[in-house]
Amino acid sequence: MGTQSEQSPTAYSLLLLLFIPLRPLLNRILTYCGHGELLILAGFTLAFGATALFEQVGLKGDLGALLAGALIANSTKSKEIYTNLMNFKDLLLVGFFLSIGLYGLPSLPLTWVALILVSALIIKPILFFFLFVAMKLRARTALLSSLALSNYSEFGLIVVSLAVSQAHLDPNWLVMMAIALSLSYLVASPFNKSAHFIFAKHQRFFQQFESKTRLPIEQPVYIGQTKVLILGLGRVGTGVYDHLQRTCDTSIVAIEENSEKAQQRQLAGYNVIHADGNDSQFWQHLDLSYVELIMVNLSNHQENRSVVKLIKKTSYQGVIAVMVRFPDQRLELEALGCIVFNLYDEAGHGFAEHVLENVRLT
Repeated sequence: MGTQSEQSPTAYSLLLLLFIPLRPLLNRILTYCGHGELLILAGFTLAFGATALFEQVGLKGDLGALLAGALIANSTKSKEIYTNLMNFKDLLLVGFFLSIGLYGLPSLPLTWVALILVSALIIKPILFFFLFVAMKLRARTALLSSLALSNYSEFGLIVVSLAVSQAHLDPNWLVMMAIALSLSYLVASPFNKSAHFIFAKHQRFFQQFESKTRLPIEQPVYIGQTKVLILGLGRVGTGVYDHLQRTCDTSIVAIEENSEKAQQRQLAGYNVIHADGNDSQFWQHLDLSYVELIMVNLSNHQENRSVVKLIKKTSYQGVIAVMVRFPDQRLELEALGCIVFNLYDEAGHGFAEHVLENVRLT
């Protein structure tokens, strides 16, 4: 590895610039690959092929993989490739940890160093919280972000692994860092899982540190005299919005937590606001006096249930409709007074109904 990095690039490295005009061809190839195993294989081929090609001309192979990713970043298949390859990333990460374990157990002094690093985690989220508050973020945003960043990153382990491979550090340091990283996840996970509950219980305490001025994105949301509120503008939410807009002469507003998706839908002409439906302050400051129907179709059942409970704490008296996937989820939300639509149970009915609208059986 060290010899390769000391090589000078060959004259053929200039030919790599031809990859830039080849982007449309790469996108067409990815589109041709469809949605199955061939697309996954294409992703691996791009990564490893670009790596090998860069190494052949005296450049770092990692740079080749980076360039391959950049070339297909705006492709219609980029998100699908990312989702598929992330599963392999988790598998490779397990193998990486296994290879570290093969170095053996760390010495007692290094074990104490790992424990000291883990004990220092209490300082990390506190520093992040006050940093985010100073940057004019709300206390809730600052708390959730600081807790999400509280554990140590596996990238630190990769850096130490590189130092060990270059003989700059003893292998025992790599094992020590692996122990510290693993323990940091164990310590941080319960706090991240209960982050919303922690803020709700101690809301006044955290809010006393807020800045008087807020970033524009952190300002309260105004929806006017909206009659229908749709939470979540994914594939199902978008379909709900389109159908209601075609069939109902009423005002509709969609709430989307993902800022990128919200911006894309805004450009496409949707009346969408970027906000988090799991934010208790969002519902506290939202005027629901004109809203008659709230349709909740977020990514998982826990989020849907949490949003319904937050709505129930307001003065809202209208209808709440929620999408679920399993019968036990349906019973739980019906007990909260919601109209529940089971996506899997109703899919067959919707499919048959759609076909019968276009086919007349004898």
